Amino acid sequence: MFKKLGWSKKQSLTLLRLLKTLDCKKQLRTSRLPKLILCGTKDYANKPGAKRLYKVSANSQLLFIENGKQELNREKPEIMAQAMRSFIKNS
Repeated sequence: MFKKLGWSKKQSLTLLRLLKTLDCKKQLRTSRLPKLILCGTKDYANKPGAKRLYKVSANSQLLFIENGKQELNREKPEIMAQAMRSFIKNS
């Protein structure tokens, strides 16, 4: 998998360690850019994170897609696309 990306395993692990310490809360609080946070109602792994992201993000909207799981783009593509179009139109 790492080779497909052109990285060594060591480089990938280093990147993951660096990402673990990344904290974007300040930028999320101060950014005026509109943000749409989408999550499925059945995405139990990411729902808490989506709620936390919404709480720290200025100018954001949190939308839960009914019966969606982790792969909204595959499971509910029409609903996801409509939510994104509406968000862009109204932002």
